[in-house]
Amino acid sequence: MPEEHTNQIDDIDLSSINEHILEESNKRTKESKKKYIISILFSILLIIITAIVIFTEYDAKDLFDIIGNVYYRYVFIAIILVILYIALEGIALKVILHSMKCPIVPGKSFVYASIDYYFSAITPSATGGQPMLVYYMAKDKISIANSSLALIMNTALYKIVLLLLSLIALICCPSIVGSSVLMIVLFILGALINVSVVLICFLAAFRKDLVEKIGYKCIRFFTKLKFVRHPDKVNKSFQKKMDEYEEGANFLKKKPLSSILAGLINLIQRVAMFSIAFFVFLAFQKNFDLGHHSYIELFSIQVIIALCVDSLPLPGGVGISELLYISLYEIIYAAEMIAPAMLLTRGICFYFPLLLTACISLANHFYIIVKNKKRGEKNSGRIL
Repeated sequence: MPEEHTNQIDDIDLSSINEHILEESNKRTKESKKKYIISILFSILLIIITAIVIFTEYDAKDLFDIIGNVYYRYVFIAIILVILYIALEGIALKVILHSMKCPIVPGKSFVYASIDYYFSAITPSATGGQPMLVYYMAKDKISIANSSLALIMNTALYKIVLLLLSLIALICCPSIVGSSVLMIVLFILGALINVSVVLICFLAAFRKDLVEKIGYKCIRFFTKLKFVRHPDKVNKSFQKKMDEYEEGANFLKKKPLSSILAGLINLIQRVAMFSIAFFVFLAFQKNFDLGHHSYIELFSIQVIIALCVDSLPLPGGVGISELLYISLYEIIYAAEMIAPAMLLTRGICFYFPLLLTACISLANHFYIIVKNKKRGEKNSGRIL
């Protein structure tokens, strides 16, 4: 066959392959956009339903009159703690990435933490944060391998810290967990899921073969029960996760000091967030005699609620978090104070950072579009 004709065939083959890759990429992009749009709409729906339930049960004017008559200095401190929480999330990521020889420019770590928080808050079980952050890190020339490993490490450290603080809360205030059957069930479920994730991370380093063997057996079992419809896809995803966990565990062994430092930052970060309920309590002391309640009581309430909703398939734990706060705040506040205290706590802990990180994520996205347009790049604004 003439060489020229062979080259023509190669050109045709390459062209068809490129078209196929482009088509698959566009398909994934559309699916990802659709998934996030549905998550946002579902989050908005949950917030609306929660608001309707609350304002049907309680008079809105009375609620906001009480909230408006507080010590604003304590509300300001609580807001500062939220900003510190986001900043420390970014610093922990920066420490891990720096140990991988991936330095981050000043200020970018706060943007990364905001992206992670926002997309985690609007997706069920906080599953959307990591993929989006990997995407935006790739825009900053951070490899997918490094960004994925950094996020897995940070997530594992978060879960370890959450379990540690939950144990302290359980020891110090056992009555909080035992306050209702729902609380007991959610606490046990949250603890089991988080312990399982941490155990898998560590077992993947030392007994990866055992974890894989158990995992594949579970997939086959659930396939027979018709819970798994595409076992090949699930097996592939499971194998990928095992490889990532193994990498994370190996990182712990190779970079123990970086891991310890990131863990300490995670600890300070969570303590900052879980301290907000106490400052809300102090804020209401302006015009109400709330009696004596310790810092550890208010701290424990936030920790236990965080563990209970951590693995539930609800974006931001909307609805169930409000319900648990109202239930547990009966221990702390008088009847007329429970709903205002819950609204102010959730407003500062969740809705304020949600709006803040949404604005930062959107600004970062448009910044990338403008920057890439100046460079003459096409399709720079696509999400995934």
